[in-house]
Amino acid sequence: MMGYVKMAPSADLNRNTEWFTYPGVWITYISILFFSWLIVLSVTNCTPGMAWTIVNLCHFMVTYHFFHWKKGTPFGDDQGVYNGLTWWEQMDNGKQLTRNRKFITVVPMVLYLIASHTTDYQQPMLSFNTLALIVLAIAKFPNMHKATVASNGRPANRTVVYRGFQDDSDKIQINTDNRSRKICWYFTESWEQFRISGHVDVIDGTNPDPTKLQQREKSWFACSPRSRLQYVGPTPKLPSLSEQPSQISSLDPSIGPVDAFCLLILDPDQVDYLNLKSNERLIFTSGPSSGGEKFWTSERVNP
Repeated sequence: MMGYVKMAPSADLNRNTEWFTYPGVWITYISILFFSWLIVLSVTNCTPGMAWTIVNLCHFMVTYHFFHWKKGTPFGDDQGVYNGLTWWEQMDNGKQLTRNRKFITVVPMVLYLIASHTTDYQQPMLSFNTLALIVLAIAKFPNMHKATVASNGRPANRTVVYRGFQDDSDKIQINTDNRSRKICWYFTESWEQFRISGHVDVIDGTNPDPTKLQQREKSWFACSPRSRLQYVGPTPKLPSLSEQPSQISSLDPSIGPVDAFCLLILDPDQVDYLNLKSNERLIFTSGPSSGGEKFWTSERVNP
């Protein structure tokens, strides 16, 4: 007997993705693929394997465009909340590894196996099918969630190394090479997202404040010798003059910070926290108290 899978409706309704929670969507999805194969087979008069390859490649192009490339929604009543998110990122309010996400992940894998097997793993069909699977699989990785490209075609996500809080305060300390560009954090396997906004104090060797220079020096010596070597290598992104990676064997551990070493101190005034497991979102905002000290308030908002 053919059954239906009914998904629990989202608490934060998004008309752009809610249709995938309707009963029978999975079966309808599979049926569309099967009847598409029948149509291709009858119209083109090709082999069954070639028809499956065509269906697989068409499925790849359509789903990649609408699920992983196109952003926002066609509806105006969401007030632009989802303008920066693809359909895949909007799905299930951003929760990872849900039943819907697993289903959409498995479908291209099954299509790949069917198309490859029915064409006897012959080239060039195997290469086309494999490329389509790899692209769709990478686009669905949790690590790719909200790591998209901007309008100029460049990635809109970079990473920095968190080095703790400064002097028992709420100021975040970061070490970076001032020759490279880095703009955000990545917390591995936390399932939590932090958007931190505030003022950044850039402390390099030209800073006139002796106290800040002392902080920079303290951060330098807190780094491991191996980490310090990264700042004395060739300038990042410039053409390499040698085919072999540059090797810097040693660095005098008593030498202070080199020119490329830069200390960033982020003084946050707002933290946007989203828990992808519990679908909980909190906005933490700082402000001065009556005594002039900073204090934090929190507000629970919709994800």
